[in-house]
Amino acid sequence: MRQFLIAAVLTVGVLAGVDRAVAKPAASTAECRSVCGAKIAADCSGLRKHKTVACKAREVRQCRKVGTAAWCPTSPISLLSPECTRTPSSLPTELTLTVPLFDPNNPSLGNGSDLDNGVSGVSQNFPILGGTSLKYCLNGCDGTGVTTCTGTGTTGDNSLNGPTFGAPLPLIAANIPVCVVNRFQESTITNTFDLATGQSTGDVKLFSDVYITGSAQEVCPRCLVSGGNGTIGSQGTCSSSARNAGASCTVSGIDYVAQGAGNPDYLLAGECIPPAGALAGTLGLDLPLTTETAQSAPGPLPCKGVGQTQDDACAAGTCTAACTGNACVAKTADGRCIDAKGGISQVCCSSNTSLPCFPTRNGGTIERSGKRATDGQSGAFAATFCIAPTQSTTVNITSGLPGPGAMILPVQVSVLPKAQ
Repeated sequence: MRQFLIAAVLTVGVLAGVDRAVAKPAASTAECRSVCGAKIAADCSGLRKHKTVACKAREVRQCRKVGTAAWCPTSPISLLSPECTRTPSSLPTELTLTVPLFDPNNPSLGNGSDLDNGVSGVSQNFPILGGTSLKYCLNGCDGTGVTTCTGTGTTGDNSLNGPTFGAPLPLIAANIPVCVVNRFQESTITNTFDLATGQSTGDVKLFSDVYITGSAQEVCPRCLVSGGNGTIGSQGTCSSSARNAGASCTVSGIDYVAQGAGNPDYLLAGECIPPAGALAGTLGLDLPLTTETAQSAPGPLPCKGVGQTQDDACAAGTCTAACTGNACVAKTADGRCIDAKGGISQVCCSSNTSLPCFPTRNGGTIERSGKRATDGQSGAFAATFCIAPTQSTTVNITSGLPGPGAMILPVQVSVLPKAQ
């Protein structure tokens, strides 16, 4: 291990010397932790806790200098899923979109994601779990003359994407511990992606199972990794609150739950879901994802087609105020408010500036902006949609359903195989 680390540091030194004139880091901290997390964990394994922390910080610094491709290079062919094949093998074959992890040194800044459900404001400004990914097999493009690809990805057990959209998501809504498991509705998801510009659209339909777990100590079951210092891909066992306690699991999501009790750092896995008896209701979500601007129908009641009867919970106030309090516990470098729940605050009620809302009462629309990104870059998908009522009166009242929904899905873009 020591010889490996010395060789790695020497390699980084050479590469850093080549690019010394470039002031901007080659990769962000979040990108390094997300893309190279497995390498960092392996390089720093077997050390005492304080040395592990120092080792990981050092590795992230080196990764930022040279970029993820140089710091954790992997054979592009070996990473390709067996489902995705093209002839010749050098053609663009597989697209992976991965939600970045939050920065553990600044968890209150979130990871750039936002999920807003319903008009009550209680279920708005939720984050999307870091490590969540969407995978597609590409066709119809060659990367040079034809750059627009068609993507298809299978879902379900033993498929390209698995049965769920990421690991279970732990949330605190109106002081109620809730664990959300997002299952794919259809056997295939689709996407179009332009290799040259990064413009992309796709449609993902989900069943969002809402479990009321009742435990602020363990909002969702955890994937317990020996030593507690796991990352994406780490092996562990499901905690005692899981439906299948003690079963083997692989960490596929990492979250920070500031409003919970006990350890706020969660290692999560699709294998570790709550008991069936805790299921309160299921939302049907149809997410028309785009890297451009997503916009709802104009108000009032943009989702009256699914039974919406109320635009917001602002009472005598209006949905026009800047957010404060728990709806703005931190601000990003570009001035966006981050909610205590971890998502991005857009606008709040003038009568209660800590209550998020949708500005549709007087004919306004809900807008979310995506961002184009090509291979190796960071981008974002946006979506607005309507949510029908669930079978649970509790969920409907708490979230304000039926009603609108909106999403910002930040992603790291990876296209395989890499150009040689």
